[in-house]
Amino acid sequence: MSGMTNESRSPRDTAELMELLRRQRDSYRDLGCLAKRQRRLICEDHPGDLLSLLAQRQKLTRELVEMGQQLAPVRQSWSATRESLDPAERREAEQMLAEARDLLGRIIADDEQDARLLAARKTQTAAEIEAARADRQAVVAYAATEGRPPGRLDRISEES
Repeated sequence: MSGMTNESRSPRDTAELMELLRRQRDSYRDLGCLAKRQRRLICEDHPGDLLSLLAQRQKLTRELVEMGQQLAPVRQSWSATRESLDPAERREAEQMLAEARDLLGRIIADDEQDARLLAARKTQTAAEIEAARADRQAVVAYAATEGRPPGRLDRISEES
């Protein structure tokens, strides 16, 4: 993989390519598992655990970006690379790439849904805070009237 043309791809380069594709697929599997845990944490309202999980996802995403950079030259000449693989390796490589693509699509869709859940929770929390603030203001206003002197009608009835 390191600078060799596809025609001169050695078994070692092929083995490295296949290993990199496996690691990439497995990392997407791991990311998918983290995405499922993320959904549970959002639904169960565990913000501390969610932050920890997001840090794990960020680390895994950085690793996937590095793998993507390593695979960039192969992607640019995928047709030639594909043809340089024996039929079994070709099938395996294509299966791993397809699985990684499917996993990524599901992860993106799940993340979009999670973002909507978080936005809804944020809106709900803001409404609850506003309602509590309004209740507190009503209590404060009521308490302030408790200490006032009697109103005009009360004074009139006292005078009679």
